[in-house]
Amino acid sequence: MVEAIRQHNLSKDDLDEWLRFRKGASEILVTAACTKYVEDHVKRQDYSRSHYNDIIHTLNLLNKKIGSNQLALVRVEQLERLLSDTKLSAKRQNNMRGVLSGFWRWSTHRGHCEKNIVAAIPPIKIKKKAGGYEVLSPGEFALLLNSCPEHFIPWLTISGFAGLRQSEIVGRTGDRESALRWEDFYFDRESPVIVLRSETTKTNLPRIVPLCDTLMEWLEPWKNKTGLVHPHIRPSGGRNPVTQELGELIGGWRDNCLRASAASYRLAKTQSLSIISMEMGHTEKMLKNNYLNPRFEEDAELWFSLTPAKMKEFLQSKKITKIG
Repeated sequence: MVEAIRQHNLSKDDLDEWLRFRKGASEILVTAACTKYVEDHVKRQDYSRSHYNDIIHTLNLLNKKIGSNQLALVRVEQLERLLSDTKLSAKRQNNMRGVLSGFWRWSTHRGHCEKNIVAAIPPIKIKKKAGGYEVLSPGEFALLLNSCPEHFIPWLTISGFAGLRQSEIVGRTGDRESALRWEDFYFDRESPVIVLRSETTKTNLPRIVPLCDTLMEWLEPWKNKTGLVHPHIRPSGGRNPVTQELGELIGGWRDNCLRASAASYRLAKTQSLSIISMEMGHTEKMLKNNYLNPRFEEDAELWFSLTPAKMKEFLQSKKITKIG
């Protein structure tokens, strides 16, 4: 320290001012630092709506757990507990870790703490399966359709036949206004479509997704509805007892299995990666790496033919009651 002072020719007044600054900085609470971070940094960035909401959600969790703590005194172990207590997927935990790291880097540069302690927490290694996310069989999807409670039918059918993200259908955490609305459905066009608003999509870009005849038939009871498509509790398979029980029919939910199935079977029908890329809102590279598992064309035909009547006829003919 003495050598550092000599090298920078610091006077006693300079040193006293620096020490006062450090003392004040070290006393800032986590909640106050989060507020400053959002106002002074986050809101000035050109983040997508999705990324901005992820940051706010993560900071809210941080404040809920340790908001009253002095930022400079937060320990690595506290952040590790925060990440492990969320019961989220490895990918989501890694995303949260990234948000926390950005916050601690900013805090370090502002003198609110000594270093970025998040760097001491290694990201979770995620083993990717060949072909990306798993795809359901037509039989598995038929089981889900047959047993799904009525108020979850829009979520299940829109996910499985149109490939929309859950966050697009039910809204992002803490942002229900971004959720899909019945006004976004154009049932009466010659070629019916869903027009996703920019605030609804993950990419902040509007997107048009075709409504197949089978999906139109499933959604007939809601054709004249207005408002949110899914105004109920989030149907995420692992946290909702109703859909968790539904998933047990197929041996448990697999990550993104409905969206991946829609993309894979749609590709088998269209044989056009560019079309699927536009409909799914992904780059072709991302689709190939994560969402596409080659399917037979006849399986794709069966998948997209599973109307309420065809689904029951198929299950009865195959005598399928449970898989896994």
